[in-house]
Amino acid sequence: MKITPADNWKSRVQGFSGRSNKVPPLPFISAGKVYSVYGISWKKDSFYYSDSPVVQIFDDYDNLVIAPLLVFEIIDGLLPALWRASSDENGFTICPDLFRRDFFFDDVSEKEPSVLDELRELRMQIEGSGQD
Repeated sequence: MKITPADNWKSRVQGFSGRSNKVPPLPFISAGKVYSVYGISWKKDSFYYSDSPVVQIFDDYDNLVIAPLLVFEIIDGLLPALWRASSDENGFTICPDLFRRDFFFDDVSEKEPSVLDELRELRMQIEGSGQD
């Protein structure tokens, strides 16, 4: 799945506040750039994004981040075969199994070498498959 920021993406971000009652930080993305999506989730009453679905992408600084889907336009809706869906009483998630592992995002933030290697491999699989 591929997305690109909508022409008015910055003003769309300003429309979110969620439970925080604050405008969320702007993601480091660039107008006109195409981003591969690594997961989609929707949670009731999100801290920043209210009831908007969010996507997981690599931003312009190569950080794995979440951003509200509604600030993007979908330019390729084909979902990767590597994704799995799950749901609970608070929402749903569609993403690779790797992202479901305990402490995965903590390990990414802490730059755990083995986890970064797995993430690099996942990126090659998704981006190289033509199914993103």
